[in-house]
Amino acid sequence: MEGVDRYSNVGENQTNDNFEETRVDESADGTQWRRVDSTDDFVNIDFQNLTVDEMLKYSFRDLDLGYDFYNAYGGAKGFSIRRHLTGRNTKGEIVSKSFVCLKQGYAHGIF
Repeated sequence: MEGVDRYSNVGENQTNDNFEETRVDESADGTQWRRVDSTDDFVNIDFQNLTVDEMLKYSFRDLDLGYDFYNAYGGAKGFSIRRHLTGRNTKGEIVSKSFVCLKQGYAHGIF
């Protein structure tokens, strides 16, 4: 898949604590979200050592940027991703999107 390798070394020598404090938003319940506005922000992220708990705290400007983020994460971890489920509200607006390993849900040998 094109683009998988372009971020594989991004942030390799960075720690996840290097993310700029000005890019951290806090919700009403005190949860902190790390806002990502462009792929340029990826240089501050150590995808190789990123934990699931840390990964779930990222917020993205749009779906394409979220896809690029998880694609970079997958590339650093040695797998490719694909778009999976889309959740919509009663107005038809997208409220959630999931990405999974490219081979998730397929029998061995198809890919």
